[in-house]
Amino acid sequence: MSTGSIRKQARGSCEFNPDKIASFEEKKAPVDIYAAGSFFLGGNCDFTADIVMVDGERESKTGREYRPVRQG
Repeated sequence: MSTGSIRKQARGSCEFNPDKIASFEEKKAPVDIYAAGSFFLGGNCDFTADIVMVDGERESKTGREYRPVRQG
């Protein structure tokens, strides 16, 4: 890990489509990633598969925290 400044990624999700993304880009919003899966699937197959852990570090957006599966 570098000792310089660390900037968290800004993620845009929830009903993103080309018009909404264009609006964010025009305003130069600090977004690193757009999630637009529902738009491409026409809303007919909505589900989420969020990354919640990377290399043992918890990494998720609010409401999508790591929840281990209970065994037994």
